[in-house]
Amino acid sequence: MNTKQRILNAAIELLSHDASARIEAIAEAASVSRMTLHRYFSSREVLIEAASMEALVFAGRMIDAAIEAHTDPLDQLEAIVKGAAMMGGRFNFIVLDQEIFEREPLKPHINALEAKICVILDALRADGRLKPGFANPWIVCLIDGVLTSAFNVHRRGTVAPSEIPDLVWRSLVEGAFAPVSRMAERATA
Repeated sequence: MNTKQRILNAAIELLSHDASARIEAIAEAASVSRMTLHRYFSSREVLIEAASMEALVFAGRMIDAAIEAHTDPLDQLEAIVKGAAMMGGRFNFIVLDQEIFEREPLKPHINALEAKICVILDALRADGRLKPGFANPWIVCLIDGVLTSAFNVHRRGTVAPSEIPDLVWRSLVEGAFAPVSRMAERATA
């Protein structure tokens, strides 16, 4: 593994546990000097953007693999959501600092990933498998929210990692509560 990749891996690892990890700690974890780290990344912000780009590249590959492996859009979405949930804490720094994705250099990549998800959602809508009234931006944010929950429980260790992907998928497609009519019946009983 080359020095740049070693630094990125160290940054991802440390930032996922401590969003305020210092450059010195990242350099030490990568077994390089601070000067060597700065040869590759001029600032902490540049390093965080590069680590975020690693996450986006990983997500892009995962989305492409799911689309290639499955013809049914629901199976594609399930593979994407469960695959992202299985990442666990690897890219947890993104959850700790959502403002990362507001940075201009990352926006085109984020938009491209969201566009791929929207194609899948449109196919599900055309098949009648997506309830009317739920716009794509809402569903994309809903997926993000469920995945954020997955990363948080992984970080806290409150749910077994092997259970997280199914919990994420079921939460997204089934919800966590009984249908409203059943809830109303319980309230009157």
